[in-house]
Amino acid sequence: STLSNGDVVEIITSQNSKGPSKDWLKKVKMPATRDKINYFFKKQMKESNIKLGRSMIEQYAKANDIALNSLLKDEYIDVLLKKGAFLNFDEICAGVGYGSLTAEKVVKRLQGLRAQEEQKTKTFLDDISEKEIKLEGKTNILGVQGALTKYCKGCNPIPGDKIVGYVSQGQGIKVHREDCPNINQPDIQNRLIDVYWDYTSIAMMKYNADLEINGLDRTNLLNDIITVLGQLKINILNIHADTTDDNRAIIKIKIAVENAEQLNKAIANMDRVQGIYEIKRVIH
Repeated sequence: STLSNGDVVEIITSQNSKGPSKDWLKKVKMPATRDKINYFFKKQMKESNIKLGRSMIEQYAKANDIALNSLLKDEYIDVLLKKGAFLNFDEICAGVGYGSLTAEKVVKRLQGLRAQEEQKTKTFLDDISEKEIKLEGKTNILGVQGALTKYCKGCNPIPGDKIVGYVSQGQGIKVHREDCPNINQPDIQNRLIDVYWDYTSIAMMKYNADLEINGLDRTNLLNDIITVLGQLKINILNIHADTTDDNRAIIKIKIAVENAEQLNKAIANMDRVQGIYEIKRVIH
């Protein structure tokens, strides 16, 4: 029967009592009493709730192709414990089993914490490897996120050359020709990225190319080479000629060209000069 104000009730306790029954929840009117009964069942069933909650978390992760082991790190769990005032991960599992938390919410919070950590530890190489790098027509250019980009002075890449980018420690991106021997070292190979020429921004730019010409030491050889370059309107920046005891001429020349096509044309025209044995690009 329902009690009324002023009724006197005798409470008889028993040492053998297993506690309240769930049927009591249908009869209890006071919210505080209802909460205490619910707390009793929550505590009594904690172990089964822990197992159930852990199973629900595992099932959610499996159904969504989520590697749960990568999320259950102490540093991630500690954050959840502090935010939710839990004592340990078992309490989180118990909450899921009891219904006060969802498996989805727990997993997504762990994923968010992992994403934050990965962003903090993301390296400069990781960041730029996800993007394409455009090489504009400047000696020193700004690449991804303000990274300084320079052309290798050893191989002097020019538009049209096949190129790769090397992410150097603290010096930004260095651009090399693919055949540059300076990039063959193992510690460099694993820091190479794809780069490409942005031809729309490099029109009318000039690039230096170093050549070594071997030929017969004859009269007017040097003048003929200069004449060929003049016909192609190619500027000569530096030129130095030597001769050897076996009557060979070695001419080292630095020219300014717009692209690899113009350079190859210059080499082909000079190669037709009488007495020329070999012309090669120099890599310092």
